Amino acid sequence: IDKYYKKIFFVFVPNVCDAQCYFCYIEPSLSKGAAYSDSWLHKIETFISISKQVGFNEFRFTGGEPLLFDNFAELVKIISRQKVEYTLLTNGIRLNKHIDCILSYRPKKITISYHSKEKYEEIFGVSGDSSLMEATIKKLLQEDISIAITILLLPENIYEIISHIQY
Repeated sequence: IDKYYKKIFFVFVPNVCDAQCYFCYIEPSLSKGAAYSDSWLHKIETFISISKQVGFNEFRFTGGEPLLFDNFAELVKIISRQKVEYTLLTNGIRLNKHIDCILSYRPKKITISYHSKEKYEEIFGVSGDSSLMEATIKKLLQEDISIAITILLLPENIYEIISHIQY
């Protein structure tokens, strides 16, 4: 666990997403909202407890899209009770909606897929507001939340890649 996984366990939440990225390798179902069931939350709490016992101390949540779930706060409350760290991998579309939760239950890091400012809607395949995402990222950085940005080099964003990397 320490040697191969660095004590980090990846948890793929149910395979739904609020984007339709043509390059996505998992092809999640498109959804505008979801909720973790009480049964799933109970199972994840048990799972985290057992995983801690064998040496895992960080959980990375990815999907689909973890922030698509309206009761995401319930998940991070479990993590807090279990006294483990978590990292969030997200497309960032709903980042602003969960900012209070994120500030209350601080992740070790948030990795955000943010491939373009100018071609945001074309790349994500849904309407959205890249300015809102940027404002939310700035607020999180001001609150000392560690942020990593992933950028895929695509035909749609190649001309803005230098400015995007500088951002």
